[in-house]
Amino acid sequence: MPLAENGSGTALVTGAARGIGAAFARQLAPRHKRLILVDKDQAALESMAQSLAGFGPAQVEPLAANLARAEDQQRVIERIEREEGLCLLINNAGFGDPNFFYEQAPQVQCDMLQVHVVATVRFCRAALPGMLRLGHGDIINVSSLVADLPVPGNVMYGSTKAFLRIYSELLRVECAPEGVNVQLLCPGYTRTAFHETPSYKDQAVDQVPGWMWSPAEAVAEASLRALARRKFVCVPGWFNWSVNLLLRSRLVPNWVIQRLLV
Repeated sequence: MPLAENGSGTALVTGAARGIGAAFARQLAPRHKRLILVDKDQAALESMAQSLAGFGPAQVEPLAANLARAEDQQRVIERIEREEGLCLLINNAGFGDPNFFYEQAPQVQCDMLQVHVVATVRFCRAALPGMLRLGHGDIINVSSLVADLPVPGNVMYGSTKAFLRIYSELLRVECAPEGVNVQLLCPGYTRTAFHETPSYKDQAVDQVPGWMWSPAEAVAEASLRALARRKFVCVPGWFNWSVNLLLRSRLVPNWVIQRLLV
């Protein structure tokens, strides 16, 4: 079944206060009866929810939750299980830390596992019974272009995002015959607040050429177009698509691709 049309069902987006999550929310507001927006920043989340009034008729429900905490994950799960019309789940919440593995705080590593892996798995498990009862549904799991690229400072981020690739592929195989579609979204450099955290203060992100960056709105739009076509992997942008092709082909050494990206 194609992506829900105007006035259909409920969509839930994590990491929805800014960046790609907020871009998804703006594009989904005209298409759904209800949006449930999840983010740990309550003030930014409520501001985002108020700003959506001009984008569409959807009822917007902000749900503040820190997905690094099991108890907050459980609150989101309970909300998912109460929503009979949930037809779209977007697991977008995430964060990076470019420090070497042996320099990262252990709590950062555990938080990344919780946000990227545990929360995604738990939310999919909570959402699928309702989608299967409806006979249709869509899930988007946000990975990253660098999940397949070994680079220093990418141990935890790359590993957790690579897990999402395998997990989503296997989940799709199980769920597609039942009418539930799963997409893996793999953005590259995207103009969001992702690189504005203190852990990136010594990184030369501003030296990345402008043409390598994608607007968050373009990433969300490409994802939803691919979802309507039931395409599994979505790599937005011609440059990112080319890099992904090189990574998959193994025809170009990884160090060459690293020089392009890092």
